[in-house]
Amino acid sequence: MKVFQSLKFKMILGVSVILMATLIPFGVYQIKEKKDLLVSSLQEKGEAIVKNLSNSLALPIAFSDTFRVQSLIFRAKRDQNIAYAQVFDDKGKALVSEKLIFDGKDFKKKARVKKNGLFIFKSKILREGKDYGRIKEDQKNYLGSVEIGIDLKDIRQKMKKETLQTVFILGAIILLVIICISWFLSRYCVTPLLKLSEAAEHLDDEAYYVNTQKNDEIGRLGRAFVKMRTMANQQKAELEEKVEKKTKELNFEKSTLEEVLNHTHKQKKSRDQLLGNLNQGYLTFGQEGVIYDGATKITEDFLETELLNSEMAGLTIWEVLCKSEEEKDHFKKWLEMVYDGKLAFKDIRSLVPQTFQGEKGTFIELDFRPIYEKDSKTKIEKMIMIASDKTKEIELQRIHDFDKKEVEFIKTCIQNPLDFIDLSNDTMEIIDECDFMEDHHLYHDTLFRTFHTLKARFGQFKQVEIINKMSAIEDILENKNYHHIKGAANSLEKVLKDLLKKHRTMIEACNKLVQEDGAAISVLELNKKLEYIKTIEELKHFLYHNYTLQDMKGFFQKFSYIIDHVSGQQGKSIDFVINGDEVKVDKSKYSDFLNVSIHLFRNMVDHGIETEDERIEKNKPEKGTIEVQVKLRENFMVILIEDNGRGIDTKKVKEKVLEKGLKTEEELKTFDPLELIFIPGLSTRDEVTEYSGRGVGMDAVKEEVLKLKGNISVSSVIDEGTSFKIQLPLLK
Repeated sequence: MKVFQSLKFKMILGVSVILMATLIPFGVYQIKEKKDLLVSSLQEKGEAIVKNLSNSLALPIAFSDTFRVQSLIFRAKRDQNIAYAQVFDDKGKALVSEKLIFDGKDFKKKARVKKNGLFIFKSKILREGKDYGRIKEDQKNYLGSVEIGIDLKDIRQKMKKETLQTVFILGAIILLVIICISWFLSRYCVTPLLKLSEAAEHLDDEAYYVNTQKNDEIGRLGRAFVKMRTMANQQKAELEEKVEKKTKELNFEKSTLEEVLNHTHKQKKSRDQLLGNLNQGYLTFGQEGVIYDGATKITEDFLETELLNSEMAGLTIWEVLCKSEEEKDHFKKWLEMVYDGKLAFKDIRSLVPQTFQGEKGTFIELDFRPIYEKDSKTKIEKMIMIASDKTKEIELQRIHDFDKKEVEFIKTCIQNPLDFIDLSNDTMEIIDECDFMEDHHLYHDTLFRTFHTLKARFGQFKQVEIINKMSAIEDILENKNYHHIKGAANSLEKVLKDLLKKHRTMIEACNKLVQEDGAAISVLELNKKLEYIKTIEELKHFLYHNYTLQDMKGFFQKFSYIIDHVSGQQGKSIDFVINGDEVKVDKSKYSDFLNVSIHLFRNMVDHGIETEDERIEKNKPEKGTIEVQVKLRENFMVILIEDNGRGIDTKKVKEKVLEKGLKTEEELKTFDPLELIFIPGLSTRDEVTEYSGRGVGMDAVKEEVLKLKGNISVSSVIDEGTSFKIQLPLLK
């Protein structure tokens, strides 16, 4: 195969093709010329023979000398190598028709003979002296015709010989030319090129001989090769020197990089361990949201997702954190805003999930931060998400909050022991009444106000479960599903009894505190007093004035806690002030009024006092004030309850009254706008909350004032405050 692929073979093959393409057509042309010459000579000879025969046969045919005719034909065949001869008279009848022998075979049909290589010659026989060559002859001069066939065998033999000679001569010429050209190419072209090729294979060996003495193209090529070899070896040496130098540099950089990578790996491992010990993990992601490889193992545990090869898998941050398509779209838009950079990151960082809660019940806190490109404070390279496991902290906080609520509950009970005992008793009483009521719809308003007031009173003790139960009863009453009241009341009773059972020790302490505070008298003290008291009337007078009658101002002190609690929830700061005259009353006669008064104080905190920011904008003191003044008159007392808040917006009150259909516009003309707040069912809140929105509170306050045969009025100035004036008789 290498021989056929060599340059020498290809050049010889090309020359051979060119020679054959030139000489073969020439040889064919020479053979054809010789053949045409032989055929032309044979034709001339045949025409001469047939002409002589026709002249010789004219006389014998004219005298019907058949013997003479046959004799002439036989002589012509013998002398001229004629294959066959036939003579016809003027009627077309054969006078002589000898058997045709051609190539050793007996042929009876001339058509077959013609196809196998004969020249057929015909001539008319005319009377002597006539021109037998004319096309149309006089029938009187026409004696017959003669036909001979001359065999081409001699011509074929000669042509075969000539063809062999020509092929031999041409082949000899082509072979000789190929040998000469092959020798020439091998000596002056191929061999020098092979030597140059071998020299190219030994490029680094400058001692390898290359002939550069010739002045032809090969010589110039050799000199160019030697020059190229010298330059290549120089460049090789320089390149080897550079490679060696660069290799040393790369090895040094490699060792340095390995040290850096090892150090970085140790740092990352140490950092991951530290973060793991701190229950923290992290991951990074790019503008497309795809999470980069390298997330810590603890992060996978936090997010309950395998993050190995997350970058190759195209796992996005929103696929891990978000459940719904809406949340995913929201996260994508947030990420676009972050990379857009038009908004400060601190202003939009809270727009994405801040926590992650998995199926294992863990609570993971998420913190997103941008990582900026080097030397840039605006262009973000990627985002990092730090995940912190707050499950234990949340659980501890929950326990702490629960314990705190328990402590606050106990503290509030100890501070107001009588209030809690009364509240528990009042609740149990209304529950018992619900069991015996047959037609709850007849007591709808009373039940609604009672449960709403009880709920507000339990609010100061932060008993959320009891508050929720009472809210459920309010919903039943509001929807007039009276057949569910007994079931809801029984459920409330169970919760209250569980509470009392759980805090039985605290309840006993409250009873003891009631005695120590003077709300109850001990047997020992009573025995001492009996030594000085002689009559029953004196004893009644002593007990009534020292234990039954108490200063009215002291009853309002219990509302300080509820004011602080509600204001703290709403970001408000309020001073609660109680002053005035000493007015001693029997608390039992005013207990219902005092209990519903909680709505009045809640409304002042909820609707009246502004937030600190609002008060600063209005150039008012940051702290609001709620003040209670008790004034003694001849046979009644006046209680002023005032705040310095935003006042009552009578326009809004009217709109709510009309909106709820509590009054018509015509009816409103007869009402003092401020008195509208006492209409049952009115609330300016659009939704029901834990303590307000039912429209019951102020209605209940007025109801209890009227029961005591007192009266209540309200005055208000926008942005200055609201004042309630309550006038109650002194009951004995």
